[in-house]
Amino acid sequence: MQTYIAFRPQDTRSPAFVGKVANQNLHALLPPDALFICPPIFEAEAKRLAQFRQTNDGLTVEVVNTQRIYNEFSSGRQDITALRDFVRSLYLKNPTKFKHVLLFGDGSFDYKNRIPNNTNFVPIYESRESLQPIFSHSSDDYFGLLQLNEGEWEEVQDAPQSLEVGIGRLPVKNTTEARWIVDKLIAYSSQRERLGEWRNDIIFVADDGDSNAHQQHAEQLAEWLENNAPATRSKKLYMDIFEQISTPSGERCPDVTNGLQEAIRNGGLIVNYAGHGSESVWAQEKLLENEQIPTWRNRYRLPLFITATCEFGRYDNPYEVSGAEKILLDVQGGGIGLITTTRPVFSSTNLLLNQAFYESAFPANGAPMPRLGDIIRYTKNHSNTGVINRNFALLGDPTMRLAYPTRQAVLTNLPTEIKALQPVTLEGEIQENNALVSNFNGVITVTVFDKRRTLQTRGTESQKMDYKMRDIVLFKGQARVVNGRFAINFIAPKDIRYNFGTGKVQLYAQHDTENTDASGANSTIVVGGSYTSPATDNTPPKITLYMDSPAFVSGGEVSRESTFWAVLEDESGINISQASLGHEIVAIIDNQVDKPIILNDYFMAEIGTYKKGKLAYLLSGLQAGKHNIRLKVWDIHNNSNEASIEFIVRDKTPINITESVVFPNPNSGKPFNFCFRHDQTDNELQATLEIYDAQGRFVQRITGKDFYATETITFEWKPSPTLSAGTYIYKLSLYSPQTFAVGSLVGKLVIDF
Repeated sequence: MQTYIAFRPQDTRSPAFVGKVANQNLHALLPPDALFICPPIFEAEAKRLAQFRQTNDGLTVEVVNTQRIYNEFSSGRQDITALRDFVRSLYLKNPTKFKHVLLFGDGSFDYKNRIPNNTNFVPIYESRESLQPIFSHSSDDYFGLLQLNEGEWEEVQDAPQSLEVGIGRLPVKNTTEARWIVDKLIAYSSQRERLGEWRNDIIFVADDGDSNAHQQHAEQLAEWLENNAPATRSKKLYMDIFEQISTPSGERCPDVTNGLQEAIRNGGLIVNYAGHGSESVWAQEKLLENEQIPTWRNRYRLPLFITATCEFGRYDNPYEVSGAEKILLDVQGGGIGLITTTRPVFSSTNLLLNQAFYESAFPANGAPMPRLGDIIRYTKNHSNTGVINRNFALLGDPTMRLAYPTRQAVLTNLPTEIKALQPVTLEGEIQENNALVSNFNGVITVTVFDKRRTLQTRGTESQKMDYKMRDIVLFKGQARVVNGRFAINFIAPKDIRYNFGTGKVQLYAQHDTENTDASGANSTIVVGGSYTSPATDNTPPKITLYMDSPAFVSGGEVSRESTFWAVLEDESGINISQASLGHEIVAIIDNQVDKPIILNDYFMAEIGTYKKGKLAYLLSGLQAGKHNIRLKVWDIHNNSNEASIEFIVRDKTPINITESVVFPNPNSGKPFNFCFRHDQTDNELQATLEIYDAQGRFVQRITGKDFYATETITFEWKPSPTLSAGTYIYKLSLYSPQTFAVGSLVGKLVIDF
């Protein structure tokens, strides 16, 4: 058979000069510890992060932009396999050194940039199967499959392939987001303000139904941590523990939703969700919705999120920003990273992946704490079920370590038993590699727990399920650490569970001046029985109440979001145990006795004494007007006392934007300059400028740093050359964290290239 081609010579295209390609030689590059791949537009921010990892973490990092890779590995054209081949070339030179790859830029299913405002900065692998969502996948794992014959990536279940390097992605879409995420990552690893007990907390959120599969999986993981990472504390928000209510919009579980918001505000090393979900919501009961994420203010306590639910982390869709992307890129808080899903997943494989994650994240025998790249590589390789687990991705920096406490707090002298009303002394020290850290001076927090309880869920959608809780706290207080050593005294409360069993002492210490801390736990103390010669105490505790500041006078004004404080004193100590019903620390607002607020978890004894301490509780969402709050407190001998205060919630005063100027407008390629005047010159303000196209689609967000405002606020915005000419909408939003006042202004601008 012969083939003929017919054409007219005048219709053919002639080669045209476009530009010169600078000399380069990526083949000669020595393998670093980590490689950052980015488009040229994000190269400056990628290099800033790389420099930090080099100076702060001691890693060698190379930043290479995508065009240089295409030039050398695919004749200058975009090719996802060119990126993989470059990664493989470095890996083959030194497989033991080269461990991490960061893809710095969002990906898109549209390789050809046919969609307006496309987000195809660093391409993502799209599966050949695209018609059946449950069997399709998008995955960055392709860049880490580096063994011989793995480049084709056979998408079959019986051909498991392993990752040789840890892959992570920062799905930024513009230079502003790139700057935000680098600021966030650097702060997470370097700021002392981020020290705190939250580093030991693991928050498990689980959907009900499905024969309790999700809750049972969460319980298995919590049990593994109890036995293998005892310094951690699991906080359980299983949906079937709590009451569900019917609303016009469907079933809701407000206690879990509110508990999750509070847990995120307080902070946690990891937030682990298992259950149903989508790109924008967790569970049919809407435990979390995307609209809640911008309200979080937890920037000093950023968790890693694990979301074993369908599609919550889908980042290859330029039409929609997924919940995972919103969490990672939120400027006021959110999370520091996510191990999340890009397509539908199966609960059975979710458990395998979750188990492998915790095995890697909390290594045995004192091994060094891993980086996220090490964790995701181990996790994928030890939960390998063919292509099914490829739908999980690391959205985050693979060279980052989680905020693990860096040293160990160890008890060196402790009683064998703790009995009701028994005086107790605990002594210990801060260690590193089993040796005393004699230059550690700071404060240690000591929490003493009663025995674990076995409880049951409600059985709302499935049968009742047993779960275990270590939630009865006998004492929580602080002591000075001097030259690495500490001691603390307290009296055990009368309210303990009197059967004998193993309790737990949890320890967390932080240095006075250095960015270093320590954690530990001891589960050898037996709790139970009664002390034979307790002291006598018939005097109730003393109570001092105020709002926000000790200078507050009952009847004064507060904002809608204010902190309720109580200073509590007693010669024997305050009872914070919940082993006996009716002896809790209880607050009643506006005489609503049917809505008590239990505050035991919010009390802590002062440094060096068990006789005095404070509790602080954030009140939010209060209506304007007059309110009262009554507090009832018990001491460890079960003597009680009450006190109350009144306060007035003032309305939010709007921020008035008195003048706005945008120039040049229309604009033909220069940066837009914005200047706004307002009436809040005496208040601290947070300012955000958002740009939308004429159809209301989001284009870019610019956030100003917190500042004590002068009379004017200015912004500069340089439109991307990829934007089309036309009319755009800008929105300025102002917020005062002092008065909670808000203000906004909307206007138009014109781009005329």
